[in-house]
Amino acid sequence: MALSHEGFDFKELGSGDVAAALTAAIKFGEVKTLDFHGTPYAAIPDGVSLVRYDETLPNPLRIRSARSFEEPDSFCKYVREFSNEHTRLYGNPDTFCIQAIINDNLPDKPRWCDHAAGLQLKLSPEWKEWEAVNGKQLTQGDLADFFEEHIEQIASPDAGELLSDIRSIHISTNTRCDSVQREALPTALKRRQAPKPNAAKSPQNSR
Repeated sequence: MALSHEGFDFKELGSGDVAAALTAAIKFGEVKTLDFHGTPYAAIPDGVSLVRYDETLPNPLRIRSARSFEEPDSFCKYVREFSNEHTRLYGNPDTFCIQAIINDNLPDKPRWCDHAAGLQLKLSPEWKEWEAVNGKQLTQGDLADFFEEHIEQIASPDAGELLSDIRSIHISTNTRCDSVQREALPTALKRRQAPKPNAAKSPQNSR
């Protein structure tokens, strides 16, 4: 704030003395205060800009906050406490991040969207172990051992049956496959085998 009156320099005041400085300026008739949609402003003459001083109030007029959480329970508790008809949640599957905008916009009710809470999800050690073998070729024994170590993490199909199936897989590499190829009969043979049409009887032969 850049105000001065009879050697009283307001620039030397700390943030905690702003209210006292405004009170002194108003007393000398240099500052006019006004309320604009609930926000207090100070109109300072001599070409000085309009200054808002709501930060000097005992409590803020509205919540402006961007909280970050790493625990889902804490995030859910915070969102439930402050949620309203404007609250929206957005998720990013690539970054495993969920963001809640407490005062988000509605089609007919715009809001400031400056009260938010973010949850950064972390991959569990078990998930990382499954991810490490995903798409990796394992021997039958290694695959069975891995499933046995992680059997409690398998929800479906039945983990016991799945492990039994893995251990009982048997692949035979000595299977013999006989192929029979039938050659086409010669054309002449086809002709000989083809039935001859009945010859029409002539009047002479019918005598």
